Amino acid sequence: MQYNNGQYYQQPGYQPYQVPYQGGQPYYQQQQPYAAQQPNMAQYGASPAVPFPTTFASPPAQPTPIQPSRPARTHTPHPHRRHTNAGATSNGQQRPLRSAMKKVERAHTTAVPLARTRTHSGGENRSRLNSIARTRTSSSSGHAKPPDHLFVTIEPPNELILYNIAYPYTIDEIKERLFPMWQPGISHQETWGSNWRVKFAGSPWNLKGSDSIMVHRMMIQLFWVLVNQGYVYLTTIQAGRALKSPRLVFIRSLPDPGAHFFAMSFNSAGDRLTFVNAPDGLALNLGLYLRSTFPRRIEHDEQVLDGVFHLSLKKSDESAGRRQKSFPRPCPEALQ
Repeated sequence: MQYNNGQYYQQPGYQPYQVPYQGGQPYYQQQQPYAAQQPNMAQYGASPAVPFPTTFASPPAQPTPIQPSRPARTHTPHPHRRHTNAGATSNGQQRPLRSAMKKVERAHTTAVPLARTRTHSGGENRSRLNSIARTRTSSSSGHAKPPDHLFVTIEPPNELILYNIAYPYTIDEIKERLFPMWQPGISHQETWGSNWRVKFAGSPWNLKGSDSIMVHRMMIQLFWVLVNQGYVYLTTIQAGRALKSPRLVFIRSLPDPGAHFFAMSFNSAGDRLTFVNAPDGLALNLGLYLRSTFPRRIEHDEQVLDGVFHLSLKKSDESAGRRQKSFPRPCPEALQ
């Protein structure tokens, strides 16, 4: 073998190592030696030859004796409550195991009935936490919420019908206020559910003759009774057939006994405007306004009865030489 100094050294050969065998007969295991490396010794000159060991033949194979195996070690658990022998008696003897198929006799006990007393579930007796404060309404038909709307129908020639009446005393006040105003009297009346119908004698809704002023006063009184009961006029609807009378819709509100109502109507020809129970100065101011706007079209404006004011047009238009059939368009707008 050559090292860094450039010299060559002979590597000694390896000798076989004998491993003693612990058992029956000895066994020699021979290790194959490494092949000796022959360096080039020509540069060193002649030197005595070094004998190298020859290769030994392996001894014949011998049966390897099998060492008897040790029994496996039994794992001993650590002492713990669940590993303790709960079935042992006080003297250390093991209790016999109980069969799982055998029924265990238990003492007979009386079963407690599964029942509880009923608690109060009413809204007044039950306390609520973190709830919105509201008034509890009953769900029974006898304590239903009063209706919010009232419907009035004037059926010619003599019927007055009220639908969806909330309180009976509304009918009582209408009877007290309206019935004495109609001199011919009442021919028939009936009540079904929350509705009420009354038939007046004669034909009051035709508005003919002197009865027309009284009919206007009756309508004014009807509106006052309803507003005194907490109803205000909302709108007029046409339900059903085209020739059927419309319905006046009233909605619940706060009572207002100090409210003032008046009636305004045109005659069939359309040339006379009548005010009944109008506020002081309303009809007079309207007449002055129309005279200044249309100086040649107003014939007269005067109070004919107590609380009744007429405003009439001329029969013919002198400036155009033609007949004026109805009031000019600004007349209703002047009332706003």
